[in-house]
Amino acid sequence: MKIQLISDADVMNCVGKMHPGEPTYYIRNILKYTYPNLDTPSVLRKLKDMEKRGLVKRTKSPFFKNNISWTSV
Repeated sequence: MKIQLISDADVMNCVGKMHPGEPTYYIRNILKYTYPNLDTPSVLRKLKDMEKRGLVKRTKSPFFKNNISWTSV
């Protein structure tokens, strides 16, 4: 899925619900209700794009060593 089709507002509604940050797969699971054909790499590209624009930032994942978690700025 093209990241332009994923709304920034929808992503921002998913980010910031958990204290230490949400893993990429968790955000994808929530967005899957709105975007049925969504895959995790598309969400990761969208989050990286939003990170460049200063809307979200990466945090250390408390769940797994290699997961990327995200929080709002």
